Amino acid sequence: MSLLSDPVPPDAKPLGIEGLEYVHYTLARDDVTVYYLLTGDSVVINKVHPDS
Repeated sequence: MSLLSDPVPPDAKPLGIEGLEYVHYTLARDDVTVYYLLTGDSVVINKVHPDS
C-alpha cells in the first residue's frame, strides 16, 4: 500500500473534512487500519491499528 502514489484509493473512507484543504480518511487492509490526514500534497499518518 502506498499512500504517496495514491493518497485516496477507492476503498478509503472519509472521516471528516476540515475546510477545503484538510480531509481525514481511514483505510482498512487485511491486517491493518490506517487513519490519516490529507493536507494538499502531504499525507500525515495519525494512527496505524493492527487488525486481529
